[in-house]
Amino acid sequence: MVGNLPLSGDEIRHDYFVSVAEAEFDPSTGRVKVAMKLFTDDLEAMLKKNFDVAPYLGGPNEDGRVDSLLTNYLSTRFRIKGETEFQWVGKEVNPDATWLYFTIQMDRNTTEITITHSVFFDMFEDQVNILHLRGVGGTSSAYFNKEKPQQILTIRHE
Repeated sequence: MVGNLPLSGDEIRHDYFVSVAEAEFDPSTGRVKVAMKLFTDDLEAMLKKNFDVAPYLGGPNEDGRVDSLLTNYLSTRFRIKGETEFQWVGKEVNPDATWLYFTIQMDRNTTEITITHSVFFDMFEDQVNILHLRGVGGTSSAYFNKEKPQQILTIRHE
């Protein structure tokens, strides 16, 4: 339950709202590979609220539109300034958490990436998103919330 309001009759089964994303920038191609871990019940609640579908993630009755709906949602909530292509790769559904995989194409000579990461900010007031971006020169991390949905991360081309 969020506040005192159930979402579509379902109760959210945890007291914190956090996502973790691991991203890797390949300077030879300019492609950012992203693996994002979200609570499965939050993901299903978002699909119900925003797209009015009963997704049944990972089950035999999964709605056939789920992947395109996730692509639609993520491509508007996880943005990199200057990106030229968002490509859905797939998902790995588990009862507690779901991994979403996608890539983003950008200029391979980029040294700074401006990222907007507002996944679930439309769902939960206290949502926090954490991103770890690996590049050739090391890892940069950022913390996103409603007050600070956009961050600039540096990429070292060493």
